[in-house]
Amino acid sequence: MPESTTQIQYFKQVQRPSITQLRSTMVDPAVNLFFLEMKGELEQTKDKLEQAQNELSAWKYTPDG
Repeated sequence: MPESTTQIQYFKQVQRPSITQLRSTMVDPAVNLFFLEMKGELEQTKDKLEQAQNELSAWKYTPDG
């Protein structure tokens, strides 16, 4: 049983990225470009959602009759 606990602790530590790994990832230009593109797409999607919500709230159903 202690072996299992030791293995679990080891795997938990292996899964956590180190500070240097995080810094190198944040400084990597390719990753930075990818995140900037995702941010731009998210802003566009938010704008489209807001526009659709505005159109929906402005539209009123008037039954024929």
